[in-house]
Amino acid sequence: MARRPPTVGERLLAPLATLHLFVLAALFGAMVAVGPVLPPILFHHLGLEPLVAARYMGVIFQRTTPLLAGLAAAALCAEVLRVAAGERPRWWIAALRYGATALCLGCLLLFLWHYIPTIQAYHGRGPEALAGSAFHALHQGSRRCLSIALAATATALAMVGRR
Repeated sequence: MARRPPTVGERLLAPLATLHLFVLAALFGAMVAVGPVLPPILFHHLGLEPLVAARYMGVIFQRTTPLLAGLAAAALCAEVLRVAAGERPRWWIAALRYGATALCLGCLLLFLWHYIPTIQAYHGRGPEALAGSAFHALHQGSRRCLSIALAATATALAMVGRR
């Protein structure tokens, strides 16, 4: 019995899965570099004053978060394209992959549109405003937001090859 030739969608599944893996790996690597790796370097190893290091981190986050959100959106599009090309993962794997990527994108957009402008407004008020409990609570919320995005990206990355 002869095998039927693969459809166009079936031929696209492997390149789409590779692209999806690449985008998620780039997103995860960039988030690790900007999140847990860079602040200790600026604050401790370079010996910068906390206010100066915080301003540098603000600029870094302001410039990299749109890129990270774009990568998360691209990962979500790659997920949609994989299903459109004919991949049929188990429902819970698809839900986990979609959910993790959407959660990452949502957290990054929240960070970009809420936390970055609010924290930068505090920088304009001076060092006494940065020492207050309101700024500390805001900063902890932004750290939690990025931590959730990083965990969601790791989950999506771990599930990218599963069907």
